Amino acid sequence: MIPRIGRYEILAKIGEGAMGVVYRAHQEKPIRRDVALKLIRPERVSARDLELFQREARAAVAAQARLGEGTAL
Repeated sequence: MIPRIGRYEILAKIGEGAMGVVYRAHQEKPIRRDVALKLIRPERVSARDLELFQREARAAVAAQARLGEGTAL
């Protein structure tokens, strides 16, 4: 398991699918919080797949905003 990615400490693997792997991670800065961090699989790095990945991220941000909770991309 990857112990750290950038400012995120990887705590556990939550799940995986065709597009990537989702981890539970902890962020210390700029605010302390646990987040779900999804990493796209290297073989899925095409222009089409990246657009789908970004669209999914924007949808997650919009859903969190409606719920009144913070999120990170």
